[in-house]
Amino acid sequence: MRHYRSALRLVRAALFAAVAVVLAGAGHALMSGGHIPLAGLLAAFAVTGAVAWAAAGKQRGPVAIATGLVAVQGALHLIFAGARSWP
Repeated sequence: MRHYRSALRLVRAALFAAVAVVLAGAGHALMSGGHIPLAGLLAAFAVTGAVAWAAAGKQRGPVAIATGLVAVQGALHLIFAGARSWP
Protein backbone atom coordinates (compact mmCIF):
# COMPACT_ATOMS: atom_id res chain seq x y z
CA MET A 1 0.00 0.00 0.00
CA ARG A 2 2.88 2.41 0.72
CA HIS A 3 4.24 2.03 -2.82
CA TYR A 4 0.86 3.10 -4.22
CA ARG A 5 0.77 6.18 -1.99
CA SER A 6 4.31 7.24 -2.87
CA ALA A 7 3.55 6.87 -6.60
CA LEU A 8 0.39 8.94 -6.21
CA ARG A 9 2.33 11.56 -4.24
CA LEU A 10 4.91 11.76 -7.05
CA VAL A 11 2.21 12.11 -9.73
CA ARG A 12 0.44 14.88 -7.78
CA ALA A 13 3.71 16.76 -7.28
CA ALA A 14 4.63 16.45 -10.97
CA LEU A 15 1.20 17.64 -12.10
CA PHE A 16 1.29 20.58 -9.70
CA ALA A 17 4.79 21.51 -10.89
CA ALA A 18 3.81 21.24 -14.55
CA VAL A 19 0.72 23.44 -14.18
CA ALA A 20 2.50 26.00 -11.97
CA VAL A 21 5.52 26.28 -14.28
CA VAL A 22 3.46 26.50 -17.48
CA LEU A 23 1.15 29.18 -16.08
CA ALA A 24 3.92 31.20 -14.45
CA GLY A 25 6.16 30.82 -17.51
CA ALA A 26 3.44 31.93 -19.89
CA GLY A 27 2.58 34.93 -17.73
CA HIS A 28 6.22 35.88 -17.32
CA ALA A 29 6.92 35.56 -21.05
CA LEU A 30 3.84 37.60 -21.98
CA MET A 31 4.54 40.37 -19.50
CA SER A 32 8.30 40.58 -20.13
CA GLY A 33 8.00 40.42 -23.90
CA GLY A 34 10.62 37.70 -24.25
CA HIS A 35 11.02 33.96 -24.10
CA ILE A 36 12.26 31.84 -21.22
CA PRO A 37 15.09 29.43 -22.03
CA LEU A 38 14.31 25.73 -21.79
CA ALA A 39 16.94 25.35 -19.07
CA GLY A 40 15.04 27.88 -16.96
CA LEU A 41 11.77 26.02 -17.42
CA LEU A 42 13.38 22.69 -16.53
CA ALA A 43 15.06 24.19 -13.45
CA ALA A 44 11.74 25.69 -12.37
CA PHE A 45 10.00 22.34 -12.86
CA ALA A 46 12.65 20.52 -10.81
CA VAL A 47 12.53 23.00 -7.93
CA THR A 48 8.73 23.22 -7.90
CA GLY A 49 8.35 19.44 -8.16
CA ALA A 50 10.75 18.84 -5.28
CA VAL A 51 8.99 21.38 -3.05
CA ALA A 52 5.56 19.99 -3.99
CA TRP A 53 6.68 16.42 -3.28
CA ALA A 54 8.02 17.45 0.13
CA ALA A 55 4.85 19.35 0.98
CA ALA A 56 2.53 16.54 -0.18
CA GLY A 57 3.43 14.30 2.74
CA LYS A 58 0.95 15.95 5.10
CA GLN A 59 -2.51 17.47 4.85
CA ARG A 60 -2.40 21.27 4.85
CA GLY A 61 -4.98 23.96 5.56
CA PRO A 62 -6.04 26.80 3.24
CA VAL A 63 -3.68 29.36 4.80
CA ALA A 64 -0.66 27.08 4.45
CA ILE A 65 -1.61 26.26 0.85
CA ALA A 66 -2.08 29.93 -0.08
CA THR A 67 1.22 30.86 1.57
CA GLY A 68 2.99 28.06 -0.29
CA LEU A 69 1.49 29.11 -3.62
CA VAL A 70 2.62 32.72 -3.17
CA ALA A 71 6.12 31.54 -2.22
CA VAL A 72 6.30 29.22 -5.23
CA GLN A 73 5.16 31.97 -7.60
CA GLY A 74 7.80 34.31 -6.18
CA ALA A 75 10.50 31.66 -6.60
CA LEU A 76 9.38 30.95 -10.17
CA HIS A 77 9.55 34.66 -11.00
CA LEU A 78 13.12 34.81 -9.68
CA ILE A 79 14.13 31.69 -11.62
CA PHE A 80 12.61 33.02 -14.85
CA ALA A 81 14.15 36.47 -14.43
CA GLY A 82 17.56 34.92 -13.81
CA ALA A 83 17.21 32.41 -16.63
CA ARG A 84 17.10 35.16 -19.24
CA SER A 85 20.80 35.81 -18.58
CA TRP A 86 21.80 32.12 -18.84
CA PRO A 87 23.79 31.07 -21.94
